[in-house]
Amino acid sequence: MTTVLENASIKRMIKVICAIVFATILLFGCDGGGSSDYAREDNNVYDDNGTYNPGHEDDDDGSHNQEEFVVIPTSPKNVKAVATDTYSIKVSWDTVDNADYYIVYYRPSTVSVSLGTSDDFKKHGTELKKTTYNTSILITSLEYKTYLFWVTAKNSAGESFSDICDALELPNMNSSGSSSGSGGSSSTTTSISAPTGLIATATGPLSVSLSWNSVKGATRYYIYKSEYSSSFSASVCSNSPSTSATVTGLNADTTYYFWVKAYDGSKLSDFSLSAKVSTPSFNAQNPSYGILKIINNSSYTIKNLTLYTEDYDWSSLSGMETVNCTIRAGSVETISNVYPGYYVEIGSKTYANHKVSTNKIVNVKSGLTTTLTITDADIISN
Repeated sequence: MTTVLENASIKRMIKVICAIVFATILLFGCDGGGSSDYAREDNNVYDDNGTYNPGHEDDDDGSHNQEEFVVIPTSPKNVKAVATDTYSIKVSWDTVDNADYYIVYYRPSTVSVSLGTSDDFKKHGTELKKTTYNTSILITSLEYKTYLFWVTAKNSAGESFSDICDALELPNMNSSGSSSGSGGSSSTTTSISAPTGLIATATGPLSVSLSWNSVKGATRYYIYKSEYSSSFSASVCSNSPSTSATVTGLNADTTYYFWVKAYDGSKLSDFSLSAKVSTPSFNAQNPSYGILKIINNSSYTIKNLTLYTEDYDWSSLSGMETVNCTIRAGSVETISNVYPGYYVEIGSKTYANHKVSTNKIVNVKSGLTTTLTITDADIISN
């Protein structure tokens, strides 16, 4: 009988212990770390009062990390479309932060599309689309005359839509406006005049500005370029609604030929006369600057000369021109594009415990070469 009672007592004690353990688990969590927060099945964290703390998870050490949320990208801006030939259009836009990639949607303007919100875009989904990781794309094999474009920026959080790019008329790049009569034996020509007075000016190693005379009836002008003098090799590089344009993305130290055609909304003119221009090299002399010829007649190597004007300001560093070069003893160095000025003091970077320090006067003039001779008398130890 005593043995039975003892066994019953043991069973009751085990039940009490299990209840205490279960209550402890509910109160402090399964990890036994004493954290006052506990995790539910949805992996979100709640405190002792049951308050929901989103985005927190326990690390191995019981600490919490704020979950990183991905933000939906903003809408792409400055969407542009430029016809590059009869059947191709280049679409470009500004970079969007947080975008993983972009989708370009397009359709013939004859197909109705809402100009409202992004929901309207989605309702008018189209199979005509291209995906790219860049901020421009060339769309080829187009068949219709006008197209509408819009771009979306997308990441794992969602997708944002740009405004619709204005319809772009895609002209027949080989057409000069001639049309045959119904009988085929005679023809009537309703043409638009070719632009005149085309001028091309290099504005830097990678760009050229163009201007030409206005053509009556023209609504847009198409610019062609080639590295050869024949227009047969030319391709469209830009277009403009006005009588001027700047062509960028060129190569330095390269000769180009440009032509312009006028467009009246239905037909193109013939080519204008060509304009020839050569882009300068990156180290070409700017005529607004001067050239400094440095003769090192000293016994020392000179590193990075610095010239100071009389009104040099230490706080703003104005009135200073630094010539980054290494001039060995007995050598000559000619430096292009030195800022014009009347310099009254010359210094240099310390090299082999010596540097230039002199009050020689150097007068650098635009478009001219000025000679500076350095001797041992201009060098100090340092």
